[in-house]
Formats: sequence, structure tokens, C-alpha cells
Amino acid sequence: MHLDFYRRILIKYVQLMRNNKFKKRYFNIFSYRYICNLSKSNINFWNITSYSTSIYIFLLSLLIRLCFLAYVNTNDKHGSAAIFGSAAIGLYNAKGVTTSQNEINSILHSHNVTGNYLTFFNDKKSRERESTFLPGPSFLIFILWKIFPIYNFLSLILFQVLLDSIAIFFFSLVFSNLKYNSGLIISILLCFNYGTIRRVLMVGYDFWPIFTTLITIILLVWSKKNNFSKRSFFMAGIILGVTFWFRELLLLLPFCLVIAIILYLLKTKHSLHFIFIRATCLIFPVVLSLLLITVYRHSTVNDFRPTRSTFWHSFFGGVSQFENPYNLKPNDNDIWNFGRSLSDKLENKTLGSMYQSPKSDYELALKLEAKQFIKNHPNIFIRNILYRISIMISPVLYSNGDLIPEKISQYLIPVGVILFFLFFVGFITIYKTDKFLFILFLFTYLSFIISFSWFYLVGRVILCFLFINLILYYYGIIYFCTAIKNTYFAKLHLTRNKSK
Repeated sequence: MHLDFYRRILIKYVQLMRNNKFKKRYFNIFSYRYICNLSKSNINFWNITSYSTSIYIFLLSLLIRLCFLAYVNTNDKHGSAAIFGSAAIGLYNAKGVTTSQNEINSILHSHNVTGNYLTFFNDKKSRERESTFLPGPSFLIFILWKIFPIYNFLSLILFQVLLDSIAIFFFSLVFSNLKYNSGLIISILLCFNYGTIRRVLMVGYDFWPIFTTLITIILLVWSKKNNFSKRSFFMAGIILGVTFWFRELLLLLPFCLVIAIILYLLKTKHSLHFIFIRATCLIFPVVLSLLLITVYRHSTVNDFRPTRSTFWHSFFGGVSQFENPYNLKPNDNDIWNFGRSLSDKLENKTLGSMYQSPKSDYELALKLEAKQFIKNHPNIFIRNILYRISIMISPVLYSNGDLIPEKISQYLIPVGVILFFLFFVGFITIYKTDKFLFILFLFTYLSFIISFSWFYLVGRVILCFLFINLILYYYGIIYFCTAIKNTYFAKLHLTRNKSK
């Protein structure tokens, strides 16, 4: 059986090598000069169609994630996981988005992929309306439980694994015509990106902004290949809008992208009616979703802010990331103790109770102190902004252990500096080769810089746009390799001419 499989692969390979059109398209992806000289014939290792390649990429991604689920990340939970599980139990038993502390404790001490969480439900216990987090994950778990009779987090994890692998499949397919075979290289890197794999296998909300940023860019690039298909814009808008119910990290992204689309279409002389229809298809689902979640949050916590309840706590989490006048350390308890010192009203409160409302005494105290921090320490505030922008450009410079183990990251600073410069070289190369991709990448970065450079930057944010970084680094490397190669051959040619 195995011999027959390899025999068919070899026959297919020979057929492709006899196809001049195929050789012309694919042979220049990499330089195989040395191998070709040995064999006296053209050789191309990527002897399968882009669609077949994407299928293999999909299967590779799926296999890697399932292996990590089975052997490494077997029971990863975010702090919000038990709350989402309890709220899903409430929905399943027609109690609305409500939680029970007993259910939360039971889920915390249970395994992600074994047991039946519905047995934790006890109607006699008091239930509270869930207001700490956005309700998207709770609704999704409830829907998956209705479809699949697996009443734990396994269905959610497998769903996230499937979505992530599908996104990488479409990335490989849509970006297959990028120069230097970068679509294939970046797809393989995404398959092995452990930072994202951890979020995929973790029960919580971190995965959704990462997935949405990737699939949105894919849909917009796909739309360009199809005369800016309205369907692609509308699908991107729906996915962005739905993601707001899971995590609010991407609130600014659709508005920046619609500006990018309008600018590009104006530059390419499209009609105003054409531009208006595309922009509306993208932004209408986003605005509608924002309105709905604003109404929902107001009914839940009496506040129109379409985000989770904590905001200024996260702001001081950002302050604590670097040297600061409060000597804060980047952990929740240290920030909580700092917040308690700002107000006497917090003396007998707990952090958990203060998480539940954006108008809590804790949030109000931190908000006032944040204003004082910006007013009294503008130099530190600006310094932190520059630090975060540098980390966005070169995440290797991020050394708190969230993306790269802390013991390793301190030795990678020189690599981070190199990547910093490759980023800009890659951006210039993209600008010269693909203006649409350039403006999409530029405005994607602007959305994250505006949202997080002044606020708080952690791994879950960086992973949203890491695939863009990888493309830019790769283009930067190719640029320098080409320059070195051209310089070498120019000198070699000059030397040969002199010898003659």
C-alpha cells in the first residue's frame, strides 16, 4: 500500500516536471542551482497544486494541535473559564446568563475534557447574573452542548482547533501567490506557533481576536481577487461583529480597515457608489453588533461601555509592565492592593466583587489615579507608549515570558533588534510589490497602536497581528539575501571580465 502511494506520487512528479507552464511558475520560488546542476534537469520540490498544499497545511495544523491537546496542554483554563461554564449551565437549564459559585468551584476543580458539568447544576442554590465578562463564550458553549452531547469543554476546544486550522488553510490558499513562496512558509510557521496553539487549547476568550484578525485579512485579500466581492466584505463584518461578544480587543480594527479600503478604492479610481457599497457591507454588521452589545451591557451593569467590566485595572497592569513610580509588579493582586490603598471604601471589598461592574469603587479610584499618573508623569507615559510600539514591531523584545520563556528571551535581544529593522524593510518591499496588502497591514497596525500603545500590551494582543510580522520579516530577509546575492554575482562577473 505504501509503495503504491509513493509510486503514484512519483508519477505525478514526473508529469509536473514535463509541464513547462508549471516549471515556469514554480521553479523560481527558491534557488536550486546546485541540485539542478547535479541532476542536469529542473527540480521543484513543491510538486503539488496550491489547493493540495493548503489541504496538507490544514491536516498538519490539525495534527499538531490535537497532539498538544493530548500530551501537553491537556487542561488549560483561563480565569474566566469556570464562569463561562457556569453561565452555560444556566442557559442550558433556562436560567439565563447566570452563575452559581458552587458550579464555578466545581468546574475549576474538574478536567476540561472529562465529566459532565450539567451534574453541577442545583436549582435550589441562588444564582447571580453574570456581568464580569462578555457573554459570547457562554452562549457558544451552550450551543455546542445542544448540538453535541459532550457536557464539558471538549466540544469548545475542538471547535477552536477546527477554526484555527481552517483559518491557516485559507491563509495558505489565498496567500499562495505571494512572492518568494512566503504564503507557504508563513503557513507552516503558523502551524507551529506555540503561542497561538496555547490560546487555541485554552478555555477562555483569548483565541477569538487572534482568529478574527487573521480571517478578516484573508477575506479582504480574497475580495480583491474577486473584484472586491461584497460577500467577502459582509462576511468579514459579521465575523468582526460576533467577536465583540467574546473580547473587545478589536473594537477599532474594522473602522481602521474601512478607512484603508476607502483610500485604496479611491486611489484605484473606483466609483463612489462602488466604494460606498463595500464600506457599508463591512461596517454595517459591526455597528449593529456594537449597538446590541451596548444595550445588553447597559441592561446588565447599567453602563453603555461595550467591554468587560474591568478597564482601569488593565491600565495599571500596563503601567506595571515597566519601571514605574508606584513600584507595581505585573500581577492582579499587586494592582488590587494598590487600588485598595487609594480609597477607604475598598477596605472590606474583594477583587472578585469589584470585577463585576465598570462603575465599582475600585474602577473609579483607579480611573482618578490614572489621570493623575498621566498628568504627573507624562515622560513615563510617553516612554511606555514607545516601548509598546517597539514590542509590537519586534515581539522578541517582549521579555515577561508570555510569548517566549523569560529565561530565553533575555538572550534574544540582539535578534529583536534585527527583527525591528527587518520589519521596516519588509514594509517597504510590500509597498513596492502590493499596495493593497501594504495599506491593509498599515491600518491594522494603526488600530492596535491606537488601542494598546497607551494602555496595556500582552501576548494575546501581539498574537493577533503576529502573522503580519512574520510576512514582513520574511520579505526583509529575502530583500537582504537578494541584495547580497546580486552583489556577489556582480563582483564575480567583474572578476571574470578582468581575467579575460
